[in-house]
Amino acid sequence: KQQEEERAKEEQERFEYFKLIDSNMDGKIDISELQARQTFDQNKDGVVSEEEIKFLLGDLTEADWTQFSSEIFNRMKPFFMLEKGLFQPPSEQKEEAEKEESTEPSHAEAAESVALEAYRLVEEAERAKQQEEERAKEEQERFEYFKLIDSNMDGKIDISELQARQTFDQNKDGVVSEEEIKFLLGDLTEADWTQFSSEIFNRMKPFFMLEKGLFQPPSEQKEEAEKEESTEPSHAEEWGDEDEEERNDDEEDEGEGEKEEGENTELEHEEEDKPKYDPATQQLIDDADKARAEYENAERAVRDVERELKHLQDSLEKDYGPEDDFSALDGECFEYSDREYTYKLCPFDQVSQKPRAGGIETKLGTWSGWVGPDVKYTAMLYDHGQSCWNGPQRSTYVEVLCGLDSVVTSASEPNRCEYRLTFTTPAACRPQETHSTMPHDEL
Repeated sequence: KQQEEERAKEEQERFEYFKLIDSNMDGKIDISELQARQTFDQNKDGVVSEEEIKFLLGDLTEADWTQFSSEIFNRMKPFFMLEKGLFQPPSEQKEEAEKEESTEPSHAEAAESVALEAYRLVEEAERAKQQEEERAKEEQERFEYFKLIDSNMDGKIDISELQARQTFDQNKDGVVSEEEIKFLLGDLTEADWTQFSSEIFNRMKPFFMLEKGLFQPPSEQKEEAEKEESTEPSHAEEWGDEDEEERNDDEEDEGEGEKEEGENTELEHEEEDKPKYDPATQQLIDDADKARAEYENAERAVRDVERELKHLQDSLEKDYGPEDDFSALDGECFEYSDREYTYKLCPFDQVSQKPRAGGIETKLGTWSGWVGPDVKYTAMLYDHGQSCWNGPQRSTYVEVLCGLDSVVTSASEPNRCEYRLTFTTPAACRPQETHSTMPHDEL
């Protein structure tokens, strides 16, 4: 029913255009009537030329309603759509695409780039300054340790000065041994400031940190853990007393912890809320983001129009039958499953096959055309499918029959890499002509 309504609507549209062109209402469209309509002036030179007429009428000099409806209308349709603004030729589409590309947000991005570059230079300068300060601070720390060890202030650190400092007594036996000295100085017997700063300080640093309580070797960590475990109370009274004290302490600690956590959270929020850029720079960034978004939307719109244009051009080139009866099948797909495979027929597009147990889909051919032996529109051919192993490319022959529903009713592979489907559809049905073989007598 829906197909019938669509067919009737399209038939009405064709008839309206036929009447529009047939200005003398003689039931025919001739050359003069086409030349009178600037709609068909393809090159926009103000004249509908003989070549443009020939493109529309072919070898005809005039066309009646049947010829117009079955052959000529499809060639005229793009011009009617262009006149209504529903169709755009590739040349104008290209110009519009170039125009859209020219609206690229170059100015906004340039302003944004300048502002961000200024911020980047400032950040790099601050980072370099911070690194330099840290380097100077570390250098000063090394020099303080060098002066601390160089007790005779001769600008060198020797073995006796190292032995005088219990800081370097690794095994805590009260003596800085030769092995401990060798670990620090290596093959040297003394070290000046340059050697101390570049080589020796990094080996001494853990001992300085240990002396300050900033470093704890693994052995002491283990001892402290064992000590904490051994201090667990054994008496119930001690447990009770300590529990009460711990509860009080915990409540105080929780209060302080919540307070500290609240203060930390407030500081974090203040840091997060603090804007990274000044208002003017942020505005430039927002403008650039907006321009980029508009440009991307314009590009997307151009791609959508190009796809629609290609689809429309492809549709105009396809043969949907004598009265476009099969056009409703374009864009639809129909499946059929046997014991091993599921076949999918997409009329005017492709045929494919997929194992029912799961696996990769195999293309059995793409739309080639109508190949009916007696009546053209009773069989379809899909060729140039995926190649067989050590064989030709796959192809599919689809027999089209009249039926109540559009459905694939069978699938087979009569020859290697050659498939055959049977497809029924109401679009293939034609009214039967009845011929009387007996004379009709009046009663």
